[in-house]
Amino acid sequence: MLAMYPVLIRIVLESMRGCLKIWLIASISSATLATASKLSRIKVEGSSMEPAISAGDRLLVLLTSRIRPGDAVVAYDPRDPTRKLVKRAAAVEGNLIYLLGDNTGRSTDSRVFGWVDRRHVIGRICYRYSPPTRAGRISNRYSKGGVLEPRGG
Repeated sequence: MLAMYPVLIRIVLESMRGCLKIWLIASISSATLATASKLSRIKVEGSSMEPAISAGDRLLVLLTSRIRPGDAVVAYDPRDPTRKLVKRAAAVEGNLIYLLGDNTGRSTDSRVFGWVDRRHVIGRICYRYSPPTRAGRISNRYSKGGVLEPRGG
């Protein structure tokens, strides 16, 4: 009778492993669907955000209104709402956001069109998925003493 315990334990563990696989697949699928509805994709045109973000980069944008100074964002161009801009939130005051390009010499930003209403911001850029050689998280920086620095952690 004692000799059967290892066999029974193995059978129970194998059946649990099958249930665990099903649960894991279901969890990942539901998390992916939930996340997918909060993400958008964009292809960058222009050099206003170089060197952090370059023309041809393909980015994932987290659709959120929670924007902090230093976040790289996508917003509708206040001069032409059919265009989207990739910029950095240099300052946030209430419902207004001041957008600047990292490459200020090549950027048309809030220095030209002024503060942007938060409702015009589509979301925060979180990941570059193409080109593969540059794939990875997009660095968001915060303002400290007026200087943009890497965010710790």
